[in-house]
Amino acid sequence: MRHYFCRLTPVEKWRWIGMRLRLALYANEPRLLDEYLAIGEWLECNGFHSRWQVALEACRLLLATAADPALPMHWRALCLDRIHEPMDQLASLAPGCADHELADRQLAGLRWKLAHLDMSTTDDSLRD
Repeated sequence: MRHYFCRLTPVEKWRWIGMRLRLALYANEPRLLDEYLAIGEWLECNGFHSRWQVALEACRLLLATAADPALPMHWRALCLDRIHEPMDQLASLAPGCADHELADRQLAGLRWKLAHLDMSTTDDSLRD
């Protein structure tokens, strides 16, 4: 498996780590969140993606993970704790975007989803 990982492009590595994060494959390894966000920062610094793209994708991934009732609650809470980082980046970048109206709508949509996030677990939904 490691040999395959070495052949991936930097963007593919970032997405591979994102998939492991999204599926909580290493739910007892919170450093995976650090690694994902650090590689995203490296991608933007080296011109693979814009800061907006990296922050938007990270926000969507962390939000989807936090909202998934099938995942362990501690993992969902960790993702929720870290979502402020890409959200803050988006908020600072939105006014300077070429299409700032689209950026504002995307940011407002993410904020709405975050504000209305259902943190109930699978067990909670069975009780209804």
